[in-house]
Amino acid sequence: MTNKQFSVKQLSTLLTDVEQAQLLSLEDWAKVIRVFRQEGLLARFAFQLDDAGKLEELPDYAKKHLMNALKVADRQTSSVHFETKEIAASLSGKDTKLYILKGAAYCLANTSVAKGRIFSDIDLLVSKNEIQEIESILKLHGWLSEALSKYDEAYFREWAHEVPPMKHAGRGTVIDLHHNLYLPISGRAPEIELFLRDAYELNGFYILRPAAMTLHSIIHLMLNDDLSHGYRDLNDLHLMFTEFNHPDYWQDLFELAKNSGFVDELYLAFRYSRHFFDTKIGTSIRVQFDVLQARGRISQSILDRLFISAFSPKHILVKGKLAVLAELLVITRAHFKKMPLRVLSYHTAHKLYRYAMETLLGKAFFEKEHR
Repeated sequence: MTNKQFSVKQLSTLLTDVEQAQLLSLEDWAKVIRVFRQEGLLARFAFQLDDAGKLEELPDYAKKHLMNALKVADRQTSSVHFETKEIAASLSGKDTKLYILKGAAYCLANTSVAKGRIFSDIDLLVSKNEIQEIESILKLHGWLSEALSKYDEAYFREWAHEVPPMKHAGRGTVIDLHHNLYLPISGRAPEIELFLRDAYELNGFYILRPAAMTLHSIIHLMLNDDLSHGYRDLNDLHLMFTEFNHPDYWQDLFELAKNSGFVDELYLAFRYSRHFFDTKIGTSIRVQFDVLQARGRISQSILDRLFISAFSPKHILVKGKLAVLAELLVITRAHFKKMPLRVLSYHTAHKLYRYAMETLLGKAFFEKEHR
């Protein structure tokens, strides 16, 4: 593996077959480490090598960087356990169910996807009827939201599925507090009880069952307007599909997607996980998709080109020539999924106006909003 530029396939192969790491030269290692670090996958790769007993066999240069990545991941794991205890203690006087989501949930549940998983915030979900009270209690314990414009505040309160991010004044921890898994303004916010069924309690929090955990990750990936960690998030899905692989899991996942309105997102996630990581998908669910999928061949081909380019690593060593355009189009598609056209038009116009005024006159022009 001595090419001047890596292919995405070469990198994906390293994540699914660690034996290939033995074929890397020192020059290769320098490139692999740079790409995986930017993608938030260096610690995961290090864990996989360590689990396979290959870490000690590597050149000192590679081993040094991989061991450091493991230390960073271990510190984050310790931090997550500490912060979740603090959150649980802060809300102990409130009789409510706290559902923990995504990265922190992977960590508490000790799933395979948690090994080396780097993330920047803790996602919580509570009842919509209780979210304001929960937010107020967290504020009393040091988690505060940054001052927002009246428009942005209204965006979160009226259109979004979460309140503004809350950052701890002392420790810098960020909580994203949700009442649903997708924006109500989109018209696609699911009936949340479909996802909460069979959630299990762990350390004062509730963890979504495997199918619900997986589909939430899919929704976040396929309908997100931030693609900076798309490749890592797709690798998350590959690991979940692989770990939970069982006929009951596949059937539950398909039924949940059908009942909540996210079958197309599930299909595309399957498709691109298989493309990048050769993920093994349950036979029964592949048959059901063949029956349901009505997208034309040309339309699917266009989507494939866009998503495969947009989900590929962003580092210059592997980034394709059309990646920026593909990312822009995928992000635009995500925005159209988020809001009705009339709302999106108004939202976009407002954002452009504010950006233009801040560029010309400075942010102080809008400070009167907070007085």
